[in-house]
Amino acid sequence: MKTSWAGAGTLAMLTFAACAQPTQDEPRMGAPAKRYGLLALAPTYRQTWASVAVGAQPADWINVTKVGPAFPWLVAGAWGVKVNAAGAHTFEQSGIAWPWFSNSPPLSFQRFNAPFFGMAGNALPNHYQVDVTLRVLGCDPKDPYFPIGDTGVQVYFVDATHYCEFIYRPKTVELWQCNGGEPFRFPGWTLLGRFPRQSFQGQALMVSAEVNTATHTIKAVIPGASAPITVSSVLIQPRPHWMTLRASNSRVQYDLVQVKAL
Repeated sequence: MKTSWAGAGTLAMLTFAACAQPTQDEPRMGAPAKRYGLLALAPTYRQTWASVAVGAQPADWINVTKVGPAFPWLVAGAWGVKVNAAGAHTFEQSGIAWPWFSNSPPLSFQRFNAPFFGMAGNALPNHYQVDVTLRVLGCDPKDPYFPIGDTGVQVYFVDATHYCEFIYRPKTVELWQCNGGEPFRFPGWTLLGRFPRQSFQGQALMVSAEVNTATHTIKAVIPGASAPITVSSVLIQPRPHWMTLRASNSRVQYDLVQVKAL
């Protein structure tokens, strides 16, 4: 049978496109990223908690108290999937009491724990983009950063005293390096960037950051800024690392978490 060059080209393109797609039985979440055919798809983890039962702890996240090391200020908190004001599922920390006898607030972290990227220990790849939508619904008036507290995401996380974070405070957005630091104890903390931004309870707050362990950098999208901001950290190295969601003495909801390999 004779086949024209145009027909052969079309057939080849259709065959290539078909081979490049995930098979129907390949789950989009909870499985290692794979390469399909000749085209490498950029794997993207996206979690809106829609399939997680209300009150449950998502299987693809783990409380850092179960990982260690332990600290007096590191607590489990009261995490679980709830229904937000829009009627959608959200991952909520319902609030941690700030003990009257303590000079620093307790902290609670939920660490990424999905076997999605095929990394040992369910770690993240060496170059990735993090996008998170969160909102603060309440905060202890004792907190110096009332009414939203000190809230955000550790976009590069090794353990509870070694990470880089993107945080919101009432009047600023800030990028910090924690290299052995503890709450309200200055040694070990390095401010990487501070930008003016008014934030309120109930407002949707966006965290968007690209982490590159080869260049030891974070490129962050700061609300209101005309261009992304790039900062460097000696902490960011190509070693096992994750991201975390954090709460202190506040009620905080995480509506969306997305991580894309780059």
